[in-house]
Amino acid sequence: MTLKRIFYVFGCLALFVGLFGFYDRFAHGHINAAYGSYVPWGLWVAMYLFFVGTAAGAFMLATLDFLFELPLFKGTGKAAL
Repeated sequence: MTLKRIFYVFGCLALFVGLFGFYDRFAHGHINAAYGSYVPWGLWVAMYLFFVGTAAGAFMLATLDFLFELPLFKGTGKAAL
């Protein structure tokens, strides 16, 4: 029960941080993103490439389970999707 309560508290905190980011983007636009600086711009590009690679890997893992039905990957497709 305590672990469940910790996750709820963490989820609420993450929600409030996300709502602040949402407000900041709508109120101030792209000013705080600092696209003219090399570091924030590079972080945007790196995060994009990381998440594209993660999505492609998850798709391939699901394909090995559902399409090719390999016994080694049995049951991983649902979690990957």
